[in-house]
Amino acid sequence: MAYAYDIQDDHLLALWKLGDTTAFTRFVEKHFLSLVNIAQRKGCQWELAEELAQDAFVALYENDQLQNNPVAFCRSVLKNKVIDEYRRKKVSAVATANDEPATGVAVAQAIPLNIKSWNCS
Repeated sequence: MAYAYDIQDDHLLALWKLGDTTAFTRFVEKHFLSLVNIAQRKGCQWELAEELAQDAFVALYENDQLQNNPVAFCRSVLKNKVIDEYRRKKVSAVATANDEPATGVAVAQAIPLNIKSWNCS
């Protein structure tokens, strides 16, 4: 019996698309901690990092097309989820500080992200 780490990602997802329900679970088990660690390195607490990693796998699960690089797809989704989380927190912080809704300009100035530093491949 082959373990999840012995099977290539594209084979796991192809098996999943053919109806093997355990193949996607194996893919998630294989890559879950690496996505959580990426989110943590970007400043997320453990619980939030787990949630965002799960959201990335859900996005892959709900995607109708088989991805050429499913790990890169998940990392890209994770990147966007982390950025959304920063924006949500900054909007909340700016609105609380001003006691009024934050504008897009105030939010953009408050987010210190260097998106080019992400490597999603």
